[in-house]
Amino acid sequence: MATNEIRQSSVIQGSGPGSLTVLQEGMSVMISGLDAWYKLPVTIPASKDDGLAQLIYKTDIPKKCRLSDPKLENTLQVEFFAVPPAVGVDSEAKHSEAIPVTVFPCWTICYNCRALEKIESVEQLLPNCKYCASVGNKKRKVVQTNFVIACENGHIDEFPWRMWVHKGERLECKDSRLEMYTAGSGDLKGQKVVCTKCNSSRNLANTNSAEEGSTYLSKNLYGGKDHLFTCTGRKPWLEESDSCDLQVRMVLRSASNLYYTNQYSSIFVPIQTEPESPIDEVIDQKSIQLRTKLLIPYAYNYGAFANYLKFEDPDFGGFDVSEIEARLRARLPQAGGAVSTPEDQIKSSIKNPEWEALNRIQENESLRVRDVGYAQSIAGVDTIHAVPTLVKTTALAGFSRLLPKAQSIGDSKSMLRRATKNPRKANWLPAVQYVGEGIFIKLDDEKLAGWEAQLAVKQRVAKIKANLERFGRENPDEPTTARRVLLHTLAHVLIQELVLECGYIAASLSERIYSDEKSAGILIYTSSPDADGTMGGLVEMARPDALEKVFSNAIEKAMWCSNDPVCMELGKEGQGNLGTNLAACHNCCLLPETACDHFNQALDRALLVGDTTDPSAFFGYFN
Repeated sequence: MATNEIRQSSVIQGSGPGSLTVLQEGMSVMISGLDAWYKLPVTIPASKDDGLAQLIYKTDIPKKCRLSDPKLENTLQVEFFAVPPAVGVDSEAKHSEAIPVTVFPCWTICYNCRALEKIESVEQLLPNCKYCASVGNKKRKVVQTNFVIACENGHIDEFPWRMWVHKGERLECKDSRLEMYTAGSGDLKGQKVVCTKCNSSRNLANTNSAEEGSTYLSKNLYGGKDHLFTCTGRKPWLEESDSCDLQVRMVLRSASNLYYTNQYSSIFVPIQTEPESPIDEVIDQKSIQLRTKLLIPYAYNYGAFANYLKFEDPDFGGFDVSEIEARLRARLPQAGGAVSTPEDQIKSSIKNPEWEALNRIQENESLRVRDVGYAQSIAGVDTIHAVPTLVKTTALAGFSRLLPKAQSIGDSKSMLRRATKNPRKANWLPAVQYVGEGIFIKLDDEKLAGWEAQLAVKQRVAKIKANLERFGRENPDEPTTARRVLLHTLAHVLIQELVLECGYIAASLSERIYSDEKSAGILIYTSSPDADGTMGGLVEMARPDALEKVFSNAIEKAMWCSNDPVCMELGKEGQGNLGTNLAACHNCCLLPETACDHFNQALDRALLVGDTTDPSAFFGYFN
């Protein structure tokens, strides 16, 4: 397993603790919880009592593996972030090069004899079939079954093969041999499991069906009796179980709904307060560089770091060490969430400082915002800024299964590690940091206020909001409003047009929506883990003449979808992702999942251009 590789960004975006991934040898494994990361073996010397030495494992995150973003640290209540383990991240700490995994699912099938067998979760390679070896001395590799069970609380377990075929456990068949056969078209009805001892058999039809919290598997495992099969509460990635009374459903182990990440990202914002001394100006210019060094390797030892800067950095050479130390403490305070952010203000606490920074022209090594000479030549657009440099930190704070849902920070983080009485043991989260560039667009407040006051606009958005709430997808921190849906849809159609104009693939561009009572804008950006960031192609499109063309083409294409009039007609009630979109489909508005922060939901191009099937209903923002 040690030879398998995974990108650090993939761990944050969809392959974190509790997720399933397939190794190069074909074995399906589950990424272990954060408790198992960065474990260093330590030998405890023999005691006088028993004379035996002990080998234990302690968490040791090398300083080179740590990241800092004060705003995000305070929001998520952690002291620091750590990059996922990777080869070369710290050549002196070998325990920082690998992420531990466990085999899952453990039930396997031999396609030669059809035997269902269970292997150990610590296997290094898929073994040969024991039955084939015993009857004909044949070497036949087994493969893992495709089916697991899961609930909406995030628990996951093996499919209950023995219980399913026997409609409840039969003691006399406890250790009997099971076989699995496929017939017909290969759908679930054609998948049949058989007990060779009692000849009981049962197919898997409808085991994946669910409706309003009720599942076919839970209601029918015992043959339709008044006896529910409920969740086992198992967390294999943490090697523990909870009590859980939810019903479960069968899920393919490769299904995309088995793991929805709960990510939080932040654009690094330099200190906004005015400098009080010449040292402050130097610190502000080098803020992210100094913040990283202050954390690594000085661990917020301000005195030692000030002494280092005095003699090693010529920009600080003319100041006293005590003065440097004082200004470092004031401008770069240690983060760690001393004050908890209310749950309904988490996103705003992150985005509000970004909004203010993006509206202000500035030159800083971590954030450059430049005027492009825009003269309000696009109706409804107030401001356009080029952002040649930005630093983005994305942290993994948890995940959900079956449905993406909003969670509290505490509940979300509890999915990644075991509960602990010592909060110091849970003082970090995995994260990656990117350097990139972008285009900032702010809409006209006066025109926006008139547009969103239309009754028909409010009624359309109310349908989206109702469907999001019905399926538990409404984020209370980012409520669905007319301006949010408008901005989200605008970001999508502009990204699609920018892909054609500047050669980026859609998956490499991302959106950031700023939408509340005081803000209405978007940041379209691209970023790279490389320290040099990107090559400036996106920023070039911020020039007024180039962006005017992009806007014109994007709005014109939004007038007509290749699936119209069906797409626009369906938009009157809801379509797509559980009805959470209106006039928006794969042919006109949807983007790759990596490009959208909101699961491709809450989109409606009619808000941009009006209802083309009934132009008198309301006017679109860009009509």
